[in-house]
Amino acid sequence: MYKDIPFNLKIATNTDIKLLEEEKAVQQSVKNILLTKKGELHYFPQFGSNIRKYLFEKLNVFTYLGIRDEIRFALENFEPRITLMSIEIKPSEDENRLEIDLVYSINSINVMSNQQLFLGIQ
Repeated sequence: MYKDIPFNLKIATNTDIKLLEEEKAVQQSVKNILLTKKGELHYFPQFGSNIRKYLFEKLNVFTYLGIRDEIRFALENFEPRITLMSIEIKPSEDENRLEIDLVYSINSINVMSNQQLFLGIQ
């Protein structure tokens, strides 16, 4: 069973921190890996991805391929609990951001998971 501490530190009924379990813990880990900039962790400089470097780039096929390759490399190297099935990247029409849809299998519990991330100005 996978467990993780949520960033919002919600309190459970017993006044302890409510933990994320199974699929939610893996989803948080995927998001952390992709949104952590390489070099941000001083003692593990290769951890993370550089997808934020594409934030102000022109949207073309090379930008999409670069983002896809960054995501694939980061998840294959830093999240061994999943098998990545597909990555779909599309621009959001109403806002200046990219929508990233991930589909992956969580290996040990045999669950397919869909996750959506947004890359843009917050």
